[in-house]
Amino acid sequence: MLSLNLLRDFTTSDSIIVFASLPDMGMVGGLTSSFLATETNADLVATITLAEKPWVNVKDGVAFNVIDTYNIFYSKDQKLLILTGNNQPEDPRELFGLCNMFLDFCNSKSSIRRIYTAGGSLNEQSTGEPKVVGV
Repeated sequence: MLSLNLLRDFTTSDSIIVFASLPDMGMVGGLTSSFLATETNADLVATITLAEKPWVNVKDGVAFNVIDTYNIFYSKDQKLLILTGNNQPEDPRELFGLCNMFLDFCNSKSSIRRIYTAGGSLNEQSTGEPKVVGV
């Protein structure tokens, strides 16, 4: 079950840029969004939690539910909303739900001018020097 928790309300009449990425191969997406939130002095404005895992974790003999938390940051100066988290949902339906909830939140605050994302990719046939590629 996904739920959104608004921590700090804000509104803007300007259109916003959205950046959303989660950890992936080599943690590229997660590192990128966390770096962007830090470098733009973005404020944590909301969290999305996902608490419907079909398993539990055990620590010190105590079982507890697994709850994933995704953070939404807002940089007023950059007119930028950023989504980041510590992992990706494993079930594609959970990922689609997370994306839809985040985009609905973005649209409730302003019109979206542009959406960016980042991620790592395993390409076993790459040769030569490492490089950055885009799609």
